Amino acid sequence: MAGSPVVLRGGGHGGLGQGGAPGAEPRFQESYDERRRYFALRALVDDFVEAARGLNRVAVRAGVDGAYGLGTTRELDRLQRQMQFLVAGMRQVAGKEGRAIP
Repeated sequence: MAGSPVVLRGGGHGGLGQGGAPGAEPRFQESYDERRRYFALRALVDDFVEAARGLNRVAVRAGVDGAYGLGTTRELDRLQRQMQFLVAGMRQVAGKEGRAIP
């Protein structure tokens, strides 16, 4: 229907199937199709976002408790290393189609 908003769900996990977003305008279809092509990069980005959420969760919890203890510092360091590892992996899979993550 003309003038209706097109809503695409992130992460490629919606029930839209392999054919892309049904009825989507060409510019939205192109964006959706590109998201579906780079599975390895998309997976690393999803993992990075999850790690960032964890980093924020730990930092907020420590701020509420009033102090960063040794356990909090170690967890923040671990999450930071995980994020750095994921970013390095992104460079290896950027622009490559498919599902395989090296």
